[in-house]
Amino acid sequence: MDAALDFFGVVIEREPLPEPPSFYLWPENLEPFQFFLSLSTQWRVGVNGCTGLDYQVVRSEIEVREGSSCRAMVAQRRNRLFQMVQAMEVGALEGWQQRAQETRDAQPP
Repeated sequence: MDAALDFFGVVIEREPLPEPPSFYLWPENLEPFQFFLSLSTQWRVGVNGCTGLDYQVVRSEIEVREGSSCRAMVAQRRNRLFQMVQAMEVGALEGWQQRAQETRDAQPP
């Protein structure tokens, strides 16, 4: 593309993209975070955008991930993982809602 633009003498001035903000993850949150990212195609979507994760799929994926280890321990891990996914889900929905509001606020009346 740049070669074609150069050929026709077109110069596009581009501003550098801003650095994305850094965030840090505690080691004990790595597995739940990776699991949450693996659910990226499991959002329920309504007229106004994402409404939440499909919990049936989330629970099914947790069962597949945990396998058939000791039942009591697995139940505790499953519940904890599900709670952590729910917390990240709420954060994602709030972030999208905030971004949508900022976009609406930036539009001229």
